Amino acid sequence: MSDKPYEPLHAPEPEGSIGGPRLDAALRLARASLAEQGAANIHDDRAMLRAAIHLEERLRDLVAALDQQAGRDPLAGIDPNLLDWHQGALAGDSVVCAFPQPGRPDYPCIGNRAYHPEHRDVFGNTWPHRGGDNR
Repeated sequence: MSDKPYEPLHAPEPEGSIGGPRLDAALRLARASLAEQGAANIHDDRAMLRAAIHLEERLRDLVAALDQQAGRDPLAGIDPNLLDWHQGALAGDSVVCAFPQPGRPDYPCIGNRAYHPEHRDVFGNTWPHRGGDNR
């Protein structure tokens, strides 16, 4: 359980996610999600939360596919200080936590080695500490 009174909308990608999606697959899945989630009951909080999560995941996949097709660097536009921490995590810098993100090992935690309540990647996505995770 997080120390926050809420859980973040974005969680690490679930098993079976299309990770490095091709544009045609990402577009097909985004359209299917739009059709499916469009039928959700707007007066049902849980249905709206499920719809938001599904649509957010598909939007991330679609943006990744567009970036991949266009040859854009997914880290373009990121604050240089965060990029330094990201590079430190990838290079094994002893000051950086670098705990791997489930489902996204290329984007490890960029927090320092001091205790932090949850891990965070260069994009601001977070994931909780789990048993045996002492970083």
